Amino acid sequence: MKEFMHNLMGDEQGQDLVEYSLLLGGVVLLALAGIDALGGAISGIFTNTAGEVTKRGS
Repeated sequence: MKEFMHNLMGDEQGQDLVEYSLLLGGVVLLALAGIDALGGAISGIFTNTAGEVTKRGS
C-alpha cells in the first residue's frame, strides 16, 4: 500500500497536457473577448470605407 501511494503521488503523466490545455483555453477566451470588444469598431470602419468607395465611384 505504501509503494502504491508513493507511485501514485509521483505519477505526473498527463500533467503537461492539462497545463497546455488550460493555457490554450485562456488564450482563446482572451481572443474572443478582444474580437467582441473590437468587432463593432472594425465593422464601422469597413462600412465607412465601402460607403466612400461607392460614393466616389458613382
